[in-house]
Amino acid sequence: MATYEDIYGKRVKEFDSDPTLDSSYEGQVWYNSTSGTLKSLVAFGAWRSGGNLSQDTKDIAGQSGGTLTAAIKVAGNMPSGKSNVVDLYDGTAWTNTTNYPIAAEGVACFGVQTAQVSYGGDTGSYVNTVNEWNGSSWTGGTAYPQTISRSGGCGTEPAGLAIGGYDGSPSTVCKEYNGSSWTAAGGLAAGAPVKGASGTQTACLATNSAGTEIYDGTSWTAGTDLSSPRGFGVAASRNGTSTFLIIAGGSTPPGAGSNLTELYDGNAWSSQATMTTARSGLGGAGTASATIVYGGEPGSGDTEVSEEWDFSINTVVDAAWASGGSFPINNRMQAQAGPQTAAISYGGRTYPGPNAANNNASTYNGTSWTAIPSISNARYFLSGAKEGTQTAAMCCAGIMTTGATNSTEEYDGSSWTGGGAYPISTSTGDQGGGTQTAAIIAGGYGGTPVPYTDQTSTYDGSSWTALSSPSNLNTARSYGSMCGPQTAALLVSGQPGTGGVESWNGSAWTAVPALGTTRNYAGASGTNTSALAWGGELPPGAAQTNVSESWNGSAWSASSNMATPGYSGGASGSSSSALATGGTEGGSGRASATEEFTGASTTVGPAETLTSS
Repeated sequence: MATYEDIYGKRVKEFDSDPTLDSSYEGQVWYNSTSGTLKSLVAFGAWRSGGNLSQDTKDIAGQSGGTLTAAIKVAGNMPSGKSNVVDLYDGTAWTNTTNYPIAAEGVACFGVQTAQVSYGGDTGSYVNTVNEWNGSSWTGGTAYPQTISRSGGCGTEPAGLAIGGYDGSPSTVCKEYNGSSWTAAGGLAAGAPVKGASGTQTACLATNSAGTEIYDGTSWTAGTDLSSPRGFGVAASRNGTSTFLIIAGGSTPPGAGSNLTELYDGNAWSSQATMTTARSGLGGAGTASATIVYGGEPGSGDTEVSEEWDFSINTVVDAAWASGGSFPINNRMQAQAGPQTAAISYGGRTYPGPNAANNNASTYNGTSWTAIPSISNARYFLSGAKEGTQTAAMCCAGIMTTGATNSTEEYDGSSWTGGGAYPISTSTGDQGGGTQTAAIIAGGYGGTPVPYTDQTSTYDGSSWTALSSPSNLNTARSYGSMCGPQTAALLVSGQPGTGGVESWNGSAWTAVPALGTTRNYAGASGTNTSALAWGGELPPGAAQTNVSESWNGSAWSASSNMATPGYSGGASGSSSSALATGGTEGGSGRASATEEFTGASTTVGPAETLTSS
């Protein structure tokens, strides 16, 4: 049996405190002389949401260049057809840049975000086109020796390696590029579209349907195949090494996308945490420790979803709801704005009690609520500028004791003053978003003969503008929940009895996938690309729910549920830090309860203390 020294080439090290932790310490053991304990580290990999591509894109397998915070996506296949769109990633969001000279799918790349070579592709026929990117523009390069698509690439802009691919049949051809010419680089044992490649021009690992092969600068030799065989379109950490890389996604029979992730340590593949979105035909860039994957085909259609991989000494903390400070009164049907630690709530209807509106206004500091000057006109089922703050809030419309109103009030941090009149008198529920000077409200309840409206209106801080078709809702509704700014809002559920969701881009509403659980009176926070929806009343008005769902810009997924079912409470915050206030739950409590949502996170974990047995 091998000893520790045989494996690591060293004896157990002694420290007076734990060393600065990174993945190189995984599996190693040291002695902490201060605590008198032997310790070790275990590394955990985790996926998290990244910024979405500018458009749904698939068939970008082999398409990558750069790092987690400086990636580039070139061309691909969009719903409209083959594309020349190029997107750049800065670690937070993707932005368009200079288009690729041709529209194609299956283009391969090597290099980084500011210095990359792209070659081959399928424009309707296979091409040998080469283009070089300098960070701002494309220049034609020396043509590849053969037409090719879905090739693999790794290395740098002046020292790259092109690997196999497809041109009506699998190719075993591999070529090295020196910045001006292509030369032979040995041949694969079996040709196939390359699933993923990582490394340099002289030390590369490539996987395809025939197995795994390793290049040493002269020739290819067989390596260990993936644990789970998959079809084309796997993303790889292209700037990884031939001995430390990850492979993610791909296709599984009969053509469904995969969410599998595998890590290669130079000897064997091991299964890692799965991606949230299963897909094939995706792109990827980065290292085995920090990778971005993007686009692809989930099984039908295309996706714009990006996910980031973090492989470090960490612990994944699940999303969860927790109790917050109690609201000053039993309240429901109020408006709310601001982040979790600096929120403002106003208006509402005392619960349980008479059908009377109240003029309560309070602020939240993340721990407790404090009363502030009341709104001038008591009202419930009102809308507010949900992106507003404690010193710049706005409330509008709703129901007073005398009936529906069109009045607006603005708060400056010390007092409420009248604002511009809303175009119609209505109860809107929670269907408002934006800020005090850039607000939006859509829908509402106006009574007979047409109870629900599709009206969309915007506010500039002094007056409301009623928009006309096609800017109105696709489905008239009230008592839903809106979140987001004036140019990127999301409207969730609402009466009459729908789980429908609509996304606003600043000029038009688009119907998007409905909530998994159909409900009315839900709460929502976030934007049209990243949101959280929770609680609500299950049609036709019977039970309440505590179900929470997360929105990534294209699909809803289950999230951590609330402690107590409820509906028609205050809602504000973001998709990862939400605040739910008051509301009702059947005939019992929760009307003064506050619940706080914290999204999933990854934190650096401590060293494990070893014990003897």
